[in-house]
Amino acid sequence: MKKRAYVWFILPGLIFYTIFTIYPIFGAIPNSFYKWAGVGEKQWVGLDNYVTLFTHSQLAPQFFNAAGNSIQYLILNIFVVNTISLLLAYAIFRKIPFSRAYQTIIFSPHFLYPAAIAFMYTLFFDPTIGLYSKFMTMMGLENYSTFPWLKDSGKGVLLLTIICNWKGIGYTMLLYIAGFTMVSRDYEEAARIDGAGKIQVFTRIYLPMIRHTFVNVIVLSYIWSITLFDIPYAIAGREGGLNRGMDVLENFFYRTTFSATSGFSSNFIGMGSTISVVLLLVISIGSGLLMLLLNRSSDKEG
Repeated sequence: MKKRAYVWFILPGLIFYTIFTIYPIFGAIPNSFYKWAGVGEKQWVGLDNYVTLFTHSQLAPQFFNAAGNSIQYLILNIFVVNTISLLLAYAIFRKIPFSRAYQTIIFSPHFLYPAAIAFMYTLFFDPTIGLYSKFMTMMGLENYSTFPWLKDSGKGVLLLTIICNWKGIGYTMLLYIAGFTMVSRDYEEAARIDGAGKIQVFTRIYLPMIRHTFVNVIVLSYIWSITLFDIPYAIAGREGGLNRGMDVLENFFYRTTFSATSGFSSNFIGMGSTISVVLLLVISIGSGLLMLLLNRSSDKEG
């Protein structure tokens, strides 16, 4: 045990993680087969909770709407936001002027509390008192000054992507910077000698060399997109805004499980466990397939 002293440092965190994370995850699986309100006797219903989730006249549309919003957010996150963070990371890695200042400015929102960010952006896009309205009026575009950013269900996911990634883009940027830093400069020097330009060095040297970092960022983006909750809840509330335009899977889970108006007050533990198991499967299977496909493609390129 003297040679394994690190175990005593790991053990407290492992115990707390097991009690508050691992146990609830696996405890939800058997509960999903029961009708149960958290107190009283459990009633075995088999797969009825899962059938209800996908076929109930009120519950199923909410679930598929939330899933669709989460998928839209995921697509924007992977193809747009990750591209921006990759380019920002490479610019800072190349030591552009004031790169340290830019890195600090981009990363600093990561430390802000989600509720504060939601409140700030709500004020910014408010159709009557927001800075957006004031700016449009000042520019002579009064017809657009009261555009209901926070009330238009069609713009909900786009606005959500802007707000959440203003906070989180700095983290993925740092991951890419770390990946670029681990690439040996010998490869770049050899490419320069062979006549490669700046774009060729980026696309032919650095991008292939950070493919494993790219895989990790994509998988993390997938997990973050599916488990997104705090900012959508703070902005749009429990109901997900107008026509549930900002409703996401975690918000749907919270509303169904803990809302007295959800219609499942006599079975909120059973239905909530069912939703959590479905989310667990979506996250586990989706991230596993992404890692498998992306690692295979990167190995072929390598």
